Amino acid sequence: MRSFNATRPLVAIMAVGIGRAALDAAIDLIEKLFRDVKAIDIV
Repeated sequence: MRSFNATRPLVAIMAVGIGRAALDAAIDLIEKLFRDVKAIDIV
């Protein structure tokens, strides 16, 4: 258990990094989808 407790902060930092990467990917995808929707003029 001692080794797990020593690495817990590193695991948390990696989890935050993965979460941030997922958020950035989701934002890019949404921006791309809305850009495509804006390019289509529905009149």
